[in-house]
Amino acid sequence: MRVNKFQMVPDDCYVRWRITNTGAVAMALKKGRGGFECPTEGNRRWEELEYRGVHMAEAFIIRRGDDRLVGFSEPFYVVIR
Repeated sequence: MRVNKFQMVPDDCYVRWRITNTGAVAMALKKGRGGFECPTEGNRRWEELEYRGVHMAEAFIIRRGDDRLVGFSEPFYVVIR
């Protein structure tokens, strides 16, 4: 994963993802999520889409030594119809 105009994520950091589902069905089933998830491939996260609605993905870069947040992405929105 690259950040800050295509710089690589530093070796002393790791990435966590927050995926939030805002569709009515996901929310009714208490599957809105919003917790932090590990990457599935390198620093990327791939998921199956189960619910319609707007899904928001955000990436967070965390320093290993002290678990301090040192960077994050802008939210990325995906509309599932």
